[in-house]
Amino acid sequence: MKALLAALAPLAAPLAALLVPLAPARAQGPQCPPLSLSTIQPYLATASVPDGGALYFGMTVTKPGGVRIQQLETNLASPAGTPFNLNVWARVGPYQSAVTSGAGWFLAATGSGVSAGPNQPSLVDVNDVLVPTGQWGVCLVVYGAEHAYTAGNGLNQSYSNADLALSLGSATDSLFSFPATTSVVWNGKLIYECTLPAPQIYCAPGFSTNQCTAYLIAPQNPSASLASPCAVFANQIEGQKQGLFFYGVDNSGFTPTQWGSGSSFLCVKSPIQRTGVQFSNGTLDQCDGEFFLDWNAYQSANPTALGRPFSAGDKVYVQAWFRDPPASKSTSLSNAVEMTMLP
Repeated sequence: MKALLAALAPLAAPLAALLVPLAPARAQGPQCPPLSLSTIQPYLATASVPDGGALYFGMTVTKPGGVRIQQLETNLASPAGTPFNLNVWARVGPYQSAVTSGAGWFLAATGSGVSAGPNQPSLVDVNDVLVPTGQWGVCLVVYGAEHAYTAGNGLNQSYSNADLALSLGSATDSLFSFPATTSVVWNGKLIYECTLPAPQIYCAPGFSTNQCTAYLIAPQNPSASLASPCAVFANQIEGQKQGLFFYGVDNSGFTPTQWGSGSSFLCVKSPIQRTGVQFSNGTLDQCDGEFFLDWNAYQSANPTALGRPFSAGDKVYVQAWFRDPPASKSTSLSNAVEMTMLP
């Protein structure tokens, strides 16, 4: 499934800046388990819009970091087995004033599916869309089938959970046309993931005697409860050298300092916790050495280590150190990574 990233820019920025294409594959990285928010259940449609008609509603995303919409279910008046295409339009802010004018709308995602029949959920696999925190207008347009909806009565038009809220809605017989029918309740479900913060790389690696720049990364933030895996990698280390990872838990007010007279910088504020000594393997005088730290295994084996017990939101600052006898202080350092504890 193709991925599409929607990035919220200042309101004065061009609409083109709101959506930035990602690579053709789904973006990798830590995600929450699939979640969903449904509207009226069970589906009890009372009317429909024709092929090419549009349903509109408001969506407010409250989850920090936004939500990544992957799929949706919708109610179609067309017989089971009818193939259809779906376009998802969006705009920043409320939708009501722009239903008939088209002002501010942009195409956010597309998808396709096959009707499951009236008052049944028809699944649509859409391009992934990252929707940032804030208020959005949403417009769903079906081609090849008819969208079914329920008349709103004031009691069936608002739906919410801890991540987002929906306010429904309006309809037009074609996209952004006049007149608009109000008090329209879309019958459907949004299926999404919430995004989680990624570790942040900071500080520059130094150059070792053999011009190796040890580079450290952490693909995923750790869990305070050790519920999810977390690994820290350092590569491009000089081969056949000893070294280790060390970390601190408070970098407030700290400015990286030069490591002796060399090109490395100390990027972690004291106090620090040293992890176990490792051997880089690789080839002597080459930059093919590596270090690896299983964060959960280390913390489980060292219950009194610095920072324990951790809580969600705590910060950890990690850097790698390795032997480099001809260098200043006889050692060199990698860049550093800032990790944030998840629950």
